[in-house]
Amino acid sequence: MLDNAFPSSIFTQPLLWRGVLSPTSTPFSAMRTSLLLLIGIAFCFTSTVDAQIRFLPYIGYATNVGYDFEAASTADAVTGGIIVGVGTEFGLTPGILPVALKVRPSVETTFLSGDTVDGVDISESTFRGNMDLIVDFSPPMAPVGVYAGAGVAYMSYKASDGTGEDASGSAFGVNLLAGFRFGGGFISPFVQGRYTIGGPTPDEFMSDMTGTNDTELGNSIAVQVGVSIGL
Repeated sequence: MLDNAFPSSIFTQPLLWRGVLSPTSTPFSAMRTSLLLLIGIAFCFTSTVDAQIRFLPYIGYATNVGYDFEAASTADAVTGGIIVGVGTEFGLTPGILPVALKVRPSVETTFLSGDTVDGVDISESTFRGNMDLIVDFSPPMAPVGVYAGAGVAYMSYKASDGTGEDASGSAFGVNLLAGFRFGGGFISPFVQGRYTIGGPTPDEFMSDMTGTNDTELGNSIAVQVGVSIGL
């Protein structure tokens, strides 16, 4: 009975090639146009709202990064200083998601005031390189965003008296950080706090005359402010 009810050609000739569901038919053309439009909007949104590569200059203050060689006691010798750094941030996930993963490599140095001990000028220099993984918990256009992260740091320290007598040290450490960013546009200010486990104490300063470790640089806390600039 089915053979009498329907022509046999309707089963042997595919619907697609009979023009019923042709790629050039009106339903397919509308679907294709809509899909291309959505892809274009998504591309523009991710490209303009939340740039996947950003440039981050910053300044701040960090504890336990150098020494006051004029201090009255070794317990007061470890001091902090002004830090200046620059980083780059690479997005690992699309910019339209409410939670984003980012990689942030950065380098920084510390400005430490020089000391004069017994007529000898002592200079200090530091270098630090960080590689942090950031988790941003806010949508790209949120007026205030919250992020947190962790990573590794390489730190070096050097003190010189200008006569060839140097004391230097280096170490790897672990970073724990959290911060706020303001706005999600081309330029986005941010403020963050960072706790670093580890310090580049020179071997010469590992213990003082009493045998204690008062002169170890130890862990440090830093507060930083800067701007995130989309590239």
